[in-house]
Amino acid sequence: MPQKKRSGSGEEQGIGSKLFVIFSLITILPALISIYLLVNYHFPEKYSEYQLFILLILEGFIVIVGVYLSYRLVNSVMVTVKAIKEVAEGDVTKRITESSREEISGLAMNFNRITSRLENTIKNLEASKEQMRRMLFRIGSIIASPVNMDKTLQILLSTTVQVLDAEKGFIFFKDGEDGKFRLSMNVNASNEDIKYYNNWYEEGLIKKVIREKRSIRIAGNIPLHVNDVLSPIDQSKTSISSPIIVNEETQGVVSLTNKKSGTEFTEDELFLLENLSSQVAIAIENSRLHKDAERAYFDTITALATAVDSRDKYTIGHSKQVAKYAVALGAKMGLPASEIDLLNAAALLHDIGKIGMPDSLLTNTDELTEEEKEIVFQHPVVGENILKPVESLGKLCPIVRHHHERYDGKGYPDRLKEENIPLLARVMMLVDSYEAMCSDRSYQKGKSVVVSIAEMKRCAGTQFDPLCVRVFVEYLESNKLQ
Repeated sequence: MPQKKRSGSGEEQGIGSKLFVIFSLITILPALISIYLLVNYHFPEKYSEYQLFILLILEGFIVIVGVYLSYRLVNSVMVTVKAIKEVAEGDVTKRITESSREEISGLAMNFNRITSRLENTIKNLEASKEQMRRMLFRIGSIIASPVNMDKTLQILLSTTVQVLDAEKGFIFFKDGEDGKFRLSMNVNASNEDIKYYNNWYEEGLIKKVIREKRSIRIAGNIPLHVNDVLSPIDQSKTSISSPIIVNEETQGVVSLTNKKSGTEFTEDELFLLENLSSQVAIAIENSRLHKDAERAYFDTITALATAVDSRDKYTIGHSKQVAKYAVALGAKMGLPASEIDLLNAAALLHDIGKIGMPDSLLTNTDELTEEEKEIVFQHPVVGENILKPVESLGKLCPIVRHHHERYDGKGYPDRLKEENIPLLARVMMLVDSYEAMCSDRSYQKGKSVVVSIAEMKRCAGTQFDPLCVRVFVEYLESNKLQ
């Protein structure tokens, strides 16, 4: 460092000396010579015309040299000024040609060094900007994708913590039942943090964000000005928190604490967090509207399915009874709760495809014609097409489509065989057939449980999955259903 200072000082002294010499050459010396000539002009007898001529030539030469040196220095300064102006206008790639003959070569070297660093800094900022842009694009894609909202928010929080170099991240959400804000998800939170927020009463910084509906950045030199309660977030050296506002109401808060680098969060990073909070708010509202729309659609088609059962006095309540048996068999088989829920919903809607079938076909007691059979064989496909538009009902489609496939491959509509038939569809096939056997229909009298069990056993391996038959029979016999 000292050497650099001496070098810079020497360069400045060099420029100063040159300016003094040039100034002397083009002003002081010519002036002195002129005075000398003028003083001696009245005493020509002491000097010859030749001597006077020599002195004038010497004066002219000195002036020319001074002008030339002044031109070089001024030209170098003008080049530097022009370069500085271009840099100020945004061209950080500008450089000054370095030459040992340049009067300000040292200044040129320093100028080039500064602009080079500035160019690298701008490139780094552009890279950071691109990283932020990609992060926002990724988060936007995550939010727009059809995934579970909790999973979306967890990915969002993890991504934000990583990009902003935070140690911890928290998301608080308002509970729909009591209106209290609770910690919903976190990244890298300690057991003490989680324990504190499990018994939290909305103190400190988060309460301030909720109440004032604005983002807050806390740094080492910025006082908190809330109350004396110090939550884990309040205790952090630096933090940024932003409210999640839906329909002008604060529904949540996103907070990041302590940068791993030890620096403070910047206003730009707080601005980024505010943008992310806005996207979360939009995602939450879209999710709510989407769920409302799906619920309305589900209620509508459930009502339609009930209407299908009601078109024939013999099938009233059929779908609900099938759902009861499907849930019982699924539980007996040890299926996960999520699959049992699917069985319940699919059972209620499995015959929705009959909505377009004529009443005369539904209540027909005679043998069906080939044309009528073709219509009946298509009702699972029609049912699938009705459910397809609803994303949340997509998992029901394979059950509805294949609930008439036979274990031996002689069913419809795709003639699937054995394990190629989805398990839940095999369950549905069995309980649907059992309920039909036990119920009075226009074309037959309902059978007893004993006769129906015997029929299922007889058809195990042909029409029905043997495993499903065995477990369902155990269920019926253990519950002494008659």
